[in-house]
Amino acid sequence: MMLKAAKLGIILAIAVYVSGCRNANSLAREGFKYLEQGKKITALKYFEEALDANKKKPLALYGKGKIMTESALTMNLGQKLIESALPKLEKEYKPDAVKSLAKSYAMENLYSKAIKVLENALTDGIHDPGIYLDLSFYTGQILERSKARNILRKGIEMNPDASSLYLALSDIDIKQSRDFALALKSLEKARQLDPENMEILQKTAFVYYNLGNLDKSIEMLNLLKSIQTNSTEKLMIDKWITQVKSRKWQINL
Repeated sequence: MMLKAAKLGIILAIAVYVSGCRNANSLAREGFKYLEQGKKITALKYFEEALDANKKKPLALYGKGKIMTESALTMNLGQKLIESALPKLEKEYKPDAVKSLAKSYAMENLYSKAIKVLENALTDGIHDPGIYLDLSFYTGQILERSKARNILRKGIEMNPDASSLYLALSDIDIKQSRDFALALKSLEKARQLDPENMEILQKTAFVYYNLGNLDKSIEMLNLLKSIQTNSTEKLMIDKWITQVKSRKWQINL
């Protein structure tokens, strides 16, 4: 009889634990919905409730940590929460968690630490385009610019349909090497993947202008204007077109 009671007690304890895990997961996911809407206080409430149900729930730890890393006063504690969550965090949330942790280190100018976090993620098989973008950017911040370019190329190899990586590669060619012909190749590929991306169209127009192809530059600006919905921005594009025609286009990319 006592044995049966003990077994029943174990079964009930397991059931309560499983129920708590499921409840914690639901609360944490709800928290992320509010976080996406910018409602941090409400999101934090859900993450706290999730941790009350299961104090080691990785998703809730990450959510709370993400919010805390955005404040200088709680940044270090937030970093520890994300670090503790990462090993068991659900796959769909890992790339953002890695980027949040790396960003928090970069905000403290700890670029080497940020780079290490991102490199570890790649070693672990997390090949999200955003990780390559951030890794390239932080690497460039410590003046290893040739390495930053190679990171983007590797990212493209792993994510051939990520227009953001081609756009970032073109940015290096424009701002660092002033190689507009090489930049155009990356931008053309980016435009194939994302034909209505306004940043891509604007940079393509700028590159054509610097290559002396004013007709193509104006063509890209007209495409940009046709997509733009803001009337003030449309007027600015008209101004750019006039400047291109007079070979006096001034723009900060």
